[in-house]
Amino acid sequence: MNTPTATGTEGATRQVGGPVVEVGWAASVLIGGTPFVVASDRIQAQTTAVRTSAHGAHGEAPESRVGRAYSGLVSARVTQDPERQVLVDRAGRAVLSYVPYGGSPGADAATALVEVDDVVPVVLEQMAGALLASSEDALVDALVAAGAVPVRSAHLFSRDLVEDPPDPAWGTPALPPGVRLETDVRTGGVELIDQGRLSVRAYPHGHADHEGDDPEYAATQLARLYGGEYLGEVLDGSVLALDGDRLVAVMVVNRMPGRAPLGGPWVSEVFRDPHPHYVGLGTTLLHRAMAVLGAAGEESLSLVVTEGNPARSIYERAGFRYCGSSRKVRLPG
Repeated sequence: MNTPTATGTEGATRQVGGPVVEVGWAASVLIGGTPFVVASDRIQAQTTAVRTSAHGAHGEAPESRVGRAYSGLVSARVTQDPERQVLVDRAGRAVLSYVPYGGSPGADAATALVEVDDVVPVVLEQMAGALLASSEDALVDALVAAGAVPVRSAHLFSRDLVEDPPDPAWGTPALPPGVRLETDVRTGGVELIDQGRLSVRAYPHGHADHEGDDPEYAATQLARLYGGEYLGEVLDGSVLALDGDRLVAVMVVNRMPGRAPLGGPWVSEVFRDPHPHYVGLGTTLLHRAMAVLGAAGEESLSLVVTEGNPARSIYERAGFRYCGSSRKVRLPG
């Protein structure tokens, strides 16, 4: 799923699931296959994958997707966790703690257990060609210096719907002429393949969250979101926007295990048709989701924004606060 680069005001987002990781006094959560570390007093975080992107015809912004880059938070010891594994050097010394990627080789929520200079050669030897994600800048910088290729950096945001309640009027928004809303995102009269085609158009080449041009792949990812396979149940606030019978925007909100900013309601997708007629529709659907969730008693709404996505400023203006970042690289070999 994706959305186009822009310089305006709009939104798009997505996510995928993962394991629970507890890191000393900081919790590390996978977002978009990338770990976030959020300062807290020994909290647990549901690892997840998400991404955010900006959408706009010839410019605009909001959406959500993956994250990374929070220096200084994971200097604590790693506690026991059934999902975590440890990489050892030839002497049998543990040098790296990490969560394996589901379905592909790699290390999520990677945490150095010894000096970074001692970690890098072991990682390069034993994980050649794999993906590695970490919120530890020193580790990622050392790997990049050794030939790793940066893949994605992103940032976690959350809005408090209790302390900062949304305008109830957002729940019944004014829409562009001819546009109507369908609240059943799974069977609302729009085939998944059509949703996939719109996703491909929303995230073109050059967009921070472009993931290819295959609408069937995009449709499959949406189906997994709708089925709760990645993040949990689909929540009210999710909606399709149609102009006549033509799909022009999608908003999906899932429930992540736990509490904000690492759990609770999550914007997993929000993207729209890039035609200028629909400028602002992504923001409208985001506001609507906040109002619907707030009225239902939900306490928060969270998301992840990819680095370089102009949607970040949109979310900040919408009251979302920055909670942390992380980075992902492709190891050489």
